[in-house]
Amino acid sequence: MEIDESFIQQRILKLVAESGESERGFSLKMGRSYSYLGNITSGRALPSMSDFLEICRLLNISPKDFFDDKAQNPALLKKVTNKLKNLNDKDLLLVESIINRLQKQYS
Repeated sequence: MEIDESFIQQRILKLVAESGESERGFSLKMGRSYSYLGNITSGRALPSMSDFLEICRLLNISPKDFFDDKAQNPALLKKVTNKLKNLNDKDLLLVESIINRLQKQYS
């Protein structure tokens, strides 16, 4: 994976879409003009560091998650992982067996 301006633009575009928010709505949620995010995803601008951190906060992901392009939907993954932390060992083993079965099915 090469991290460059294009990666950042495309990753923001993908993650905002996964959140179910429009670029315009997300821009307004950030307290920015309606075209702010569109300028970033179209390559006309890059977010400042504080805006990048705000994007991550609003997407409920860490900066590390942002740069992990192997995670298909990092916000959902984080949500599921947090729920797994509350399970007992027996239930965790059950979830693991389901994951193993799904991995075999899709490989």
